[in-house]
Amino acid sequence: MSKKKIQDKEIYDIYIEDFQKLNSEEKRELFSERFDKALAQYQNELKKIDEREKEYFGTKEVKKSNTSESNKPADDVDVVPNIVYELLEAERDTTIPSATVKARRTNKEDQQMMIQNLLKFTEEEADMETMQDRTEQITYLHGQALVQPIWHEKLTYKDGFIKLDVIHPKSLIPQPGVFELNDMDYFFVVNAITKEKIKRLYDVNVNAGLTRPKLTGMDYTTQNDELVTIISCYYKNYDNTIGKITWTDSGQVLEDLEDIYARYVMKCPKCKDEDGTDIVFPLNKKKCPYCNSNLEKKKIDFEILKRDVIIEKKEIINEVSGQKEKIDIIAKQGSRIKLFNPKKFPFVQRINIPKSFWFGGQSDVDILSDKQNSMKKTAQKIDEKIIKAGSIVTYPKQLQAQFDNGTYKLLAIDSPDQLNQIQVKEIQAAISQEVAYVEQLRKWGQQGLGITNSFLGENDSTAQSGKAKQVQIAQSSGRLGSKIANKYQFYKELYRQILYMFLVFAEDPITMNVEEEKDGENMVNFDKYKLLVPCEDEEYDYEFDAAYIIKAENVADISNDPTFLYELTMSMVNANVINARQGLKVLDKLGFPLAKTILQEADEEAEKIMQQQNISNENIQSELTEDDLAQMVANMDENTKQNFLNMSDAEKMNIIGQATNLV
Repeated sequence: MSKKKIQDKEIYDIYIEDFQKLNSEEKRELFSERFDKALAQYQNELKKIDEREKEYFGTKEVKKSNTSESNKPADDVDVVPNIVYELLEAERDTTIPSATVKARRTNKEDQQMMIQNLLKFTEEEADMETMQDRTEQITYLHGQALVQPIWHEKLTYKDGFIKLDVIHPKSLIPQPGVFELNDMDYFFVVNAITKEKIKRLYDVNVNAGLTRPKLTGMDYTTQNDELVTIISCYYKNYDNTIGKITWTDSGQVLEDLEDIYARYVMKCPKCKDEDGTDIVFPLNKKKCPYCNSNLEKKKIDFEILKRDVIIEKKEIINEVSGQKEKIDIIAKQGSRIKLFNPKKFPFVQRINIPKSFWFGGQSDVDILSDKQNSMKKTAQKIDEKIIKAGSIVTYPKQLQAQFDNGTYKLLAIDSPDQLNQIQVKEIQAAISQEVAYVEQLRKWGQQGLGITNSFLGENDSTAQSGKAKQVQIAQSSGRLGSKIANKYQFYKELYRQILYMFLVFAEDPITMNVEEEKDGENMVNFDKYKLLVPCEDEEYDYEFDAAYIIKAENVADISNDPTFLYELTMSMVNANVINARQGLKVLDKLGFPLAKTILQEADEEAEKIMQQQNISNENIQSELTEDDLAQMVANMDENTKQNFLNMSDAEKMNIIGQATNLV
């Protein structure tokens, strides 16, 4: 397919009719041209990103004002009051919302808790604190932050584990005219990596160098022959699966994945198994061991279950006893499992404040920039006034005095009267207006972001009491509510994407905790095959169920605080509002460690006692005749006899059993 033909096609025509037919080089030509167009249209935003970072870290440059002097070069200032840095740092919150999970299906409580434990474990294992710190800064600074959960095969575990990469807004070039990331047909991510890393990742030798350094967070003065600029394009196929092609800026293709979530195997085009199915080989095999033919890389959409897995504990009514009991629903070894494919871009976007018809959100720096610029000019004026202020010395002309910067001023006089004629007049710098204006600019900046002095922990004359300060802090938090809500939405989507990555890439169970065991099985392992449900497609037996309700919540909220819930439950037990067994059931539902095990052991012990009591009663009934019972009653005194006859049959048998044991 020629380059001209590719250019003449509309993108949807390419996807539906011809895209699957393009080779790697033709794909690179197509998306390389689209990258250049997208980058050209994103230049204004890239300039703003650079300006915001200058304002945040502090720059002495003063922007030109819209006055008659706007064509004059802007002067640099000596003093840089930085309210941008001050207020953005005040907004940063280290809280990481925790995941709570709820199953949509019945009898899935174990799976629900398993997913919640996995997400809590990932929060610690994937160093989410570092990711949170970086996204807090970038979100307020640029209006958005992007995180890419990557399945890293070299991390700790047999199959790999999640790694969270923070993508700077400068490095992601969006599709022009599309404002939501998941609505885009394609977008680009630019990185700078070493030639050795390219060799490790892609097994390709490259000779290109570092280009477009500013897109990768480097200055043009950076000189490193070991670095290479690579461009990755993520795109949607006609069936909404996600593809990816990566190339160096010099045009060398490094990777071409038709579907990033798909599983691939090597197949022989000639050999078949005894049942007529294809023989598959690992990706590192190149030749068929049976016929020596070249193996072909093929995409597969199912796998064979290698072991029996309990996928549900279903509650039924026993037809014989009429009692409720739970049975295990088992997915059998050899079942055909439909592979999971989320069909979503592997990126999660955090928005600061939503901004209509714009990719990303509103930057706090843009709100503060004009105040910061005026503060710099005003501070420079204050600086000049104070420096130029000083003292005026008056003295008779005949003294011919000369004053320098020395420590001592030597002056020859003829009489004490001449000394009295020397006077010093102090010149005071009148800066009260400028200081008041700087404070007003700072106040306007705080109001723009919804931040009060109480929120900053500073003295606030408008809040005289502790209660008033609490109210003002709460009001400030309320005005920051949109940002907080967007943060929690980001974590909700991040936790969901993490679950998707485990469903796609994890193979063996992952041990997260060994505190709670049942029948030798670790109950807090994550085993993705426990999330299997029957598949409606007759071609497969089972598919993965990812339809769990995942929320991100602050555990500091009293309704979700485990310590509070534990203490509340125990106080209800102590007050006899609920009994001990009901308390254990509540703790089990809340996911407290060992609660399920203790409850099961208590139930088993109670069942054993009941069985022993029934056996004892049956033995007593079989050994005692009616004459024996009549004789026992006849031997009782009148008061005991009356009490005994008023008892229930069960109580009578219990008394008889105790009497028999004593004998």
